[in-house]
Amino acid sequence: GYARAHSNLGVALMAQGKQEEAIRHCEHAIRIDPTLPKSHLNLGFVLDQQGKWSEAISHFREVLRLDPRNADALFNRGNALMAQGRQGEAIAHYQEALRLDPQHAEAHGNLGVALMEQGKPHEAIIHLRKEVRIDPGSARAHYNLGIGLLKQGKLDEAVANLREAVRLNPEYPEAHLSLALALAGQGILVKAIPHYQEAIRLKPDDPRPYNNLAWIRATHPDPGFRSGAEAVRLAERACELSGHRDPNLLDTLAAAYAEAGRFPEAVATAQKAAEMALAAGWKETALEIEKQLQHFKEGRPYREVQRTRAQDGS
Repeated sequence: GYARAHSNLGVALMAQGKQEEAIRHCEHAIRIDPTLPKSHLNLGFVLDQQGKWSEAISHFREVLRLDPRNADALFNRGNALMAQGRQGEAIAHYQEALRLDPQHAEAHGNLGVALMEQGKPHEAIIHLRKEVRIDPGSARAHYNLGIGLLKQGKLDEAVANLREAVRLNPEYPEAHLSLALALAGQGILVKAIPHYQEAIRLKPDDPRPYNNLAWIRATHPDPGFRSGAEAVRLAERACELSGHRDPNLLDTLAAAYAEAGRFPEAVATAQKAAEMALAAGWKETALEIEKQLQHFKEGRPYREVQRTRAQDGS
């Protein structure tokens, strides 16, 4: 009959990945005492982790009815709204959470990410920097700031923050991927490649590091970085993981086939990639692929000069 104990047990079980048990205890806590904000907050958090965002939002709403100054409820409701694609509402909740608690590091970080997605990079960076200042030991905070800086083209500072994210959490695949992308942008492929490889090891079902590394192995002007066989292996895996639905990944596969001397396959794959890009309304991508296609029809592999076919870790 102890509501707080049931509620906190639910959170502990959630941390162990025992979601259904967690929900049962949080729901029991609410049955015992429906006026306890913490029980609704904890159940909302568990439901949010399960992707049950509408249900989660209803419990965060109840927390705010019982405790209108609960910054955590505003923050978590903002997260659930973001997951539903409701950016404007999410931003308003993060801002209100920060009005109540200006030192809420994660609210600064998530607000920064949301503003970046809305095309407001300068406002976003202010909040991402605040997250790092408030919680400098957070790998997530350094990762968020690194991604924001990377999107602004501030490579040196992006690399510094992404390195710190990896140092704080060596098992962070997205940080390895983004660090590799930033290092590649600086032209330091010798250091970028091991981070692509680590991203693959840590998250083998993510097509992005396979694709980015395959592009280097297929198209780099320096033959020391090229390997047709490895490029094909990586690019085929990226396409398999994406269900062969991404024209960018098919484009990389076409370049890999060409580097391996498999020009008929390169031509067929590039034609399919161009058609898919046009169908998606990506005219510029289709034009780039068609330029590449001409190389393959002439029996020549593609060599990258300025264009980089890479996908980031955001």
